[in-house]
Amino acid sequence: MHEVFQCADLHLFLSYREGFGSVAIEAASCAVPTFAYDVVGVKDSVKEGISGRKFNFKDMSSVAEAISAAATDREFEKRYPEARDWAIANFERKQLWQSYLSFYLRSRDDRVNDKRRAAK
Repeated sequence: MHEVFQCADLHLFLSYREGFGSVAIEAASCAVPTFAYDVVGVKDSVKEGISGRKFNFKDMSSVAEAISAAATDREFEKRYPEARDWAIANFERKQLWQSYLSFYLRSRDDRVNDKRRAAK
């Protein structure tokens, strides 16, 4: 995937809903900004003004305007210089896995404690 992003100037991600917008993180890690709808799953994977832009759901006129502006902007590739650093700082693989593990362990411990309290 990184080979594709490295050839791109922009990642267009007009999903209606995502579990999590991993592909936007992948684009940012290749220093490619994402233009996306501001929907569940994408809200956290695109940082407004840092790794791209978020648009109101189904606001195609704003998306089209932004793409047109980007296509004619000779400086566009310089508009999101922090995208890669943001992606690495917030979504580095080991850090993300550790966050998932901590979440699951807390959930498990909460369930065990709830069962113990219910048994008393």
